[in-house]
Amino acid sequence: MTMPYSSLWRLAVGVALLAGMMSCGQDQGRTTPVDTTPPGGLPGGPAGSGAAVPAAKVEMTRENRFFPDVLVVRPGDTVEWSNNSDVPHTVTNDPASALHREDVSGPSSAPRFDSGYVLPGQTFRHRFTAVGEYRYACSLHEAQGMMGRIVVAPQVGP
Repeated sequence: MTMPYSSLWRLAVGVALLAGMMSCGQDQGRTTPVDTTPPGGLPGGPAGSGAAVPAAKVEMTRENRFFPDVLVVRPGDTVEWSNNSDVPHTVTNDPASALHREDVSGPSSAPRFDSGYVLPGQTFRHRFTAVGEYRYACSLHEAQGMMGRIVVAPQVGP
């Protein structure tokens, strides 16, 4: 008996998700905020451009962590999350997608974001326009502590 391709694909994704959840480690390291904006700001794409060059990058690790787990960016900056692990991850600040609503948040004036599944080798980008703090999580590994923060600081100076 042969399985249809779509069934094999679903089985492979299910096995990968199960392996990822079983391999969840607990690394309780210290958090160091990283300000990725160089003095004088960043050259970027036009306002509202979803294809802007990322101002900052976050790695989704094999240890089921975001690295760095805290970033400081400016309004209009785009952050790119890269899945450098061998299991799927997600990036969400939507309470409807999080395991615990209190683990995620954002400014009331900002839209929520949710990457859906980011498979190994894939990326997800989000452009931050509203000043404030965004707490996000991987909905697949939130219980293991896979959470991060983006702080969008106001522009200072000319």
